[in-house]
Amino acid sequence: TLTRAEILTMALNAEQERLALEAENKELAPKAEAFDSFLDATGKYGVGAVAKMLGTSQNKLFRELRNRGVLIPKGAMRNTPYQQYMHHFEVLPHEFERSNGEIGCSYTTYVQPSGIDFIRKRLGLPTIDPLPAGVEAAQ
Repeated sequence: TLTRAEILTMALNAEQERLALEAENKELAPKAEAFDSFLDATGKYGVGAVAKMLGTSQNKLFRELRNRGVLIPKGAMRNTPYQQYMHHFEVLPHEFERSNGEIGCSYTTYVQPSGIDFIRKRLGLPTIDPLPAGVEAAQ
């Protein structure tokens, strides 16, 4: 059987461990939240998030990808990838209502994890640090 002192020591140790874990959680929670803001629910990245990772703006990244023949420059499919690069991206359509009441369709381009390093190499950018999990960078 345990003595009262041993029981109190165990309880004190458990409480100290709990407090340490709580403090660690408070420290890590904002980092996890920031990382999650880069990812959508399916594990793809918004172009703005990828631009931040690569040290540029969303508009500049779209422009560079259009200039280098990765994204379509004009028309209804503007800023969506050409077919040969589609495996690095995902394009989702969404409907919207025009001012005249007609329904239109627009497209949002998302970047697959593989697309981050593809874009980095295509634009000749230095390796990003840290790379998202699962993305290998050839140095």
